[in-house]
Amino acid sequence: VHPSPRTGSFAFLVVSENQRIFTLVSKCGLWCRYRLWMLVWKYWTEFVRGRKQRRAIKQLAICHNERRVVKRVWGGWSEYLRGKRERLESRETAQQWHLAVTLRRGWMRWRESLERKKGRDIMLAAALQHWATRLQSQVWVHWVEQCRERKTEREKTTAAERHWAARKKATCWTAWTTYIEYRGRKRHMNGSISQASM
Repeated sequence: VHPSPRTGSFAFLVVSENQRIFTLVSKCGLWCRYRLWMLVWKYWTEFVRGRKQRRAIKQLAICHNERRVVKRVWGGWSEYLRGKRERLESRETAQQWHLAVTLRRGWMRWRESLERKKGRDIMLAAALQHWATRLQSQVWVHWVEQCRERKTEREKTTAAERHWAARKKATCWTAWTTYIEYRGRKRHMNGSISQASM
């Protein structure tokens, strides 16, 4: 605003006042803009700081969540491995127990069959001993009977020979006595005849 020649100094004062007001308004506008920029900057920095904090908190939450997930997964995995190890150990224990039971059962059956075989061998030995004793007894009885029969036959033979000898002796004795009697009679007859003829 330029001073008018008609108004004089008053106009200059108005212009000065206007300039001062304009300057104040300009300064006020600058100050308001500055304050506004400062508030914007302050809020922007707070927003950026808050966003950084939120990002950090979010990153921390993500890490924490990942740790929890990993821990949970690791816990589940370790539990699965523990269960699998226990199942394997149980299976191995069951297999070893089954093998031990099978071996023990086989061992017991083998021992039973061995005991049965020993019993059969003992019974066979006893049977053979009994058979041998019985055979010896039968042989002895047969031998005794044979001896008795031979003795009886010998005695019968001896008795028959004695009887035959006695019969022969008796026959001979009878024949001899008959002959002697006959001779005696003949001699007697011959003697009688010779006496009669004399």
